[in-house]
Amino acid sequence: MPSQNNNKLLKKAAKWLSEELPFVVYQNPNDSIMEGIFQNDASLQITGDLKTPGFVFAPFEANGDKILLTGEYLQAQTHAIQNEKKEKKIEFSDEGKDFHLKLVEDAISRIEKGKLKKVVLSRCIHRSTQKHPEHIFTSLLVKYPSAFRFWWYHPKVGMWFGATPEQLLKFQNGLVCTTSLAGTLPVVKNEKPDWTIKEREEQQMVTDYILHNLKGKVANLSVSGPNTYMAGKLWHLRSMVVGELNPFDDLVTIVKSLHPTPAICGMPRMEALEFILQHEGYNREFYTGYLGPIHLGKKKNIDLFVNLRCFKYSPGNAQIFVGGGITADSDPEKEWLETQYKSGTILEVL
Repeated sequence: MPSQNNNKLLKKAAKWLSEELPFVVYQNPNDSIMEGIFQNDASLQITGDLKTPGFVFAPFEANGDKILLTGEYLQAQTHAIQNEKKEKKIEFSDEGKDFHLKLVEDAISRIEKGKLKKVVLSRCIHRSTQKHPEHIFTSLLVKYPSAFRFWWYHPKVGMWFGATPEQLLKFQNGLVCTTSLAGTLPVVKNEKPDWTIKEREEQQMVTDYILHNLKGKVANLSVSGPNTYMAGKLWHLRSMVVGELNPFDDLVTIVKSLHPTPAICGMPRMEALEFILQHEGYNREFYTGYLGPIHLGKKKNIDLFVNLRCFKYSPGNAQIFVGGGITADSDPEKEWLETQYKSGTILEVL
């Protein structure tokens, strides 16, 4: 497929949007190639496997419908996009703070009393914006080159944007790779992050969970890290887990064993999920679900990312989702501040 100018790819997305047809445009971390899928009808396709070429968009709840976009697949060599003018200082809001502090306190109490070790709690922020969707996506491309950036639309579902730092699963040439990502600190100029025991233990929980769930399914597992990793203006702790998988084995089973991970749900999984559904107070929808391309072009690869640093868009309004992991050592005020830092990723582009 010959490369096209990236502006043409974005203009095609804008045309599909005006005609209310499904599409997705996206760019992999630190990649110069923009990719897109443009569906030629408004049908809603649900997938139960990871075999049909297309782009999968799955919700947080594992038994929810996983949407597959199929159609014309295009690539475009991106050209340098000029840095945007300096943004105004972000104004954070304290709306919802009391509810979130109480939610964290209740989670800590549950952890101290019972089987629950960690639970990831999130909240939703509404922010008005007059920025055009095409300009929003361009801002994501410029500001977060090391993230997986996407603009996804289906007339029967809605429009979503994101710049996620976390890979759920990559499968290529018989190798499975996944990421253990946890811990968050704001980037401060000329200062290295000072990780606490709480943050290191939280990240190790995620790594141990992945290794346990892949044992017996993936051969020759190895772990590298944890290393400090910068995504936008945030530091994280990240480990890489790699193993071998027979190409004919069931990748759906591997994904089910990983999703939802302790990084976006908690552990034990069922106890954490029950707490989230009973107490969080809203529907996450596709936030902390997963998304990515499946067997596109000549590549027989699967490249799935956790849907973090994302928002749902409707004309004039953005619904931003942010969260953090709660353990027995959590401090409610610090957990609130962590969600504020994370919301800055999206607020900067709006």
